[in-house]
Amino acid sequence: MPIIVLRGYYGFGNLGDDILMLICSKWVKEVFPNCDIIVCTAGNSRFSYIPKLTGGLVKSVVSIYPEPEADLIIHGGGGTYFDFQPGNWKYYLLNKLINGIGFMHFSTLLKRFRLLKGWPAGRDRIRIGLGIGVGNFVFNSKKYFVKAAELADFDLMITRDRSSFKRLKEKHLKAEIWNSTDLAFLKEYWAVETDTGIKVDSDQKRVGFVIRWWKMDQSYLETIHQCAGKLAADGYLVSIYVFEKELDQPVSEMFNDFNRYIWDPKEIGLSKYLELFGRLDLVVTSRAHGAILASAMDIPSVCIGIDPKLRTFHDMLPNGSSYVECPLLLPKLMKSIDTTLRIPAEVVRDDFAANRRIAVSSMALVKKWLQNRVDDIKYQAG
Repeated sequence: MPIIVLRGYYGFGNLGDDILMLICSKWVKEVFPNCDIIVCTAGNSRFSYIPKLTGGLVKSVVSIYPEPEADLIIHGGGGTYFDFQPGNWKYYLLNKLINGIGFMHFSTLLKRFRLLKGWPAGRDRIRIGLGIGVGNFVFNSKKYFVKAAELADFDLMITRDRSSFKRLKEKHLKAEIWNSTDLAFLKEYWAVETDTGIKVDSDQKRVGFVIRWWKMDQSYLETIHQCAGKLAADGYLVSIYVFEKELDQPVSEMFNDFNRYIWDPKEIGLSKYLELFGRLDLVVTSRAHGAILASAMDIPSVCIGIDPKLRTFHDMLPNGSSYVECPLLLPKLMKSIDTTLRIPAEVVRDDFAANRRIAVSSMALVKKWLQNRVDDIKYQAG
């Protein structure tokens, strides 16, 4: 019976990443029906919700360090390769060395160093990444050396966007690298009939804000708050959606004068939460998966550019979304909301369908790739 490890930003109660985990666990069970799935997490006791969320597909959740024994390791979606937090001059020098000698040489040196020290040096096994996002690292990032060694260990990487694809190709890794789109476009793995929402006939438009607490810049939050207040005064039904309860706690407190819907997988089911989300007429989001979930429900979105990722996700949905840069100006945001509300549902639907076709095609190729490399593919479904 094959053992398959899933890795990602899992176990933190982040809605977007919880959906990615659900997609990966269901897809893995399609390919390897008799496998055991282990989820690795860097979280703490919060991860106890995972078995229930995955419908029992995941029975074992362990710490990410040390990485457990497995036949296959899958990094399942999300932008885990970036860092905006600066370190010190020692990290600057180390990162400069890594860029000078390249990721592959650095990975080899690191393994030899670990062996000399008697530390775990990693084991040979197939490692793939699905829907991976690769962003920017500050020049003195504390995470860069860990991520560099990890990227050098992949055999196959499917990126979620062209910029991630380009960044990886420039590193001359051993992995095969294919470009695709975000895994969340595989709606069939996370949506059920009721998730489409129940549109309420009303002259009042419903605008939902998906707001992220962003350490790099909190000033945009005040503009969002002013915008929400102005929309409410103009007769719009305004609500706030918090996708990560713990990390976004400051947002929840700041917007306590509005209806708030907080994703807490221990308290609310995914179907119920998405049903509430699906009733909206417009989503204004500073979280990338806010735009994708909106498009899955034929809802146009306004992407707030707190980091380059939001521009990338707008480019995935070029006709069904709009984009507003930061620093955020209230008049520009209000104008964008007014314009985006007029986008027809069928336009949003077409954007979503185009991405879904790409995702389906990519996952079919991954399955074929695995057939030629994993001995336990005899467990493959039909």
